[in-house]
Amino acid sequence: MKKIFLFVFIGIMSSFGQQWVQKSSPVSVNLNKLFFIDSSSGWACGDSGVIIYSSDKGNSWTSQLTGLSSEIVSIFFIDSSLGYALSYSLDGTIVLKTTNGGNVWDNFVFPFSPNIMSDVHFLNKDIGFLAGFQGEIFRTSDGGERWEQMNQDTSVYGGYPVQNLVFIDSLLGFGLGGYMDISGVIYKTSDGGLNWKAQGVGPEPIYDLVFIDSNNVIATGGDLEYGASLTRSSDLGETWNYDTLGQYGIGFQIVKRTSNEIYITLDRRNEYLLSTDSGATWKVKPFPNNVSMNAMVFLDSLNGYAVGDSGKILVYDPYFVNVKNEEAIIPEDLSLNVYPNPFNSYITILYKISIPGNPEINIYNTLGEKVYNEFLGEQNIGEHKRMINAVELSSGIYYLTLKVKDKIVSSKIVLLK
Repeated sequence: MKKIFLFVFIGIMSSFGQQWVQKSSPVSVNLNKLFFIDSSSGWACGDSGVIIYSSDKGNSWTSQLTGLSSEIVSIFFIDSSLGYALSYSLDGTIVLKTTNGGNVWDNFVFPFSPNIMSDVHFLNKDIGFLAGFQGEIFRTSDGGERWEQMNQDTSVYGGYPVQNLVFIDSLLGFGLGGYMDISGVIYKTSDGGLNWKAQGVGPEPIYDLVFIDSNNVIATGGDLEYGASLTRSSDLGETWNYDTLGQYGIGFQIVKRTSNEIYITLDRRNEYLLSTDSGATWKVKPFPNNVSMNAMVFLDSLNGYAVGDSGKILVYDPYFVNVKNEEAIIPEDLSLNVYPNPFNSYITILYKISIPGNPEINIYNTLGEKVYNEFLGEQNIGEHKRMINAVELSSGIYYLTLKVKDKIVSSKIVLLK
C-alpha cells in the first residue's frame, strides 16, 4: 500500500450524477435573473438593487453600482457594452441603461409610468420591447429614446399580465403571463412586435418558453397549489396543449442544453426538473448544497449558469461531476495507463486490478454521451492490456473509464485524425 494523489470520480458527464459547481458570490441577497452575452461575459440581478458581473465564464463575480435599493427584475444586453435593466419606485418603472458593460448605470422613470413593466428585451441596438403587468407591450426603434405602445389584443385575454418576452428571430416572438387561478396567456407576434395576439392557455400563468426545433415549442408555469405545468405546441404557437407535471413548485424558467436535454427551475424548491427526451418525460434532480435556484441559462451544450437565493451561483461543468483532487490510500496494484495519447484511431490501455471481476470500458464524449462500451470478461487480479479501436470516432476530447464492480478509474484521451 502507498499514499498517492489521485482524481476521485464521483461522477462523469450526465451518466454519473450532479454537474453543477457552486462559485463564490459577492452578494447574499436573492438573485432572480441572469443574462450571458457569450460564454465569458454575464450579468445577474436581484434584490436590493443588485447587479453582479462575470468576465471569466462565471468563475468569479464583482458587484456593479446601480444607486437603487429596489429589486432589479429584468436585465438584457445587446452586446458586451450596451445593456438595459428594470426596477421599480413609487413613481413607477425605472429603466436602467449602460453603455460600458455596467461600469456605470444611468436610470430614468419610464415615461408611461405608473404602468409597471416586468421584462425588457432587445432585438438589436435600436429595436427593443418592454412588457407590463397590464398586458401592455411597448416598442422602441431608437434605442430607448422614445417608446410606443403596440396594438393590444382586444379579446378576453388581451390585458392579461405579460411577465416575460421570448423571440425566436426578428419577427416571431411570444409574451408569457396570465392571472393565478384564472388563466395563463401566451401572446404571439409574427411581425416583429407590431401586433400581438393573445391566447388563453390553461388555468395558471405561463412564465417561460423554449424552442425545441422549427415547429415544437414548450412553455412552463403553474402555481403552488397544483404545481408546475407544461404547455406544448407543435405548430409554432398556433395551438397549445396544457398539462400539469405533478411536481410541487412553479416552473419559472425552461432552458435547453441540447435538443434532447431540457431543464425547468422550480420556485421554492432546491431541485429542478430534467428531461433527456425533448420534454416527453421528466425527473426531479437536486441542486448541490441544498440551494434554491431562480434563473438558469445555457449558451450551448458546454456553457451553463444558474443563480438563486442568498446570492448562490452555480456553473455547469460539462466534463466532470464533483471531481476532487485529494490524498488517498489505494492499493499499489490499482492503476490505469493509456498510450499513445493523443492517439490516432487505436489506443492501448494498461491496467492493474486489485479484485477479480469483469472489467468494463466506457468512452464518453464531451456531451456526456457514451460512444464506446466493452466488457472484457472475467479476469484475475494482476496486470492486463487491451487495445481499443476508435476508428469510427471523430477527432476530439474523450473520457475513458475502467470499472470493476463498484470501483472506477479514468483518463482523459485526445483523438487526432
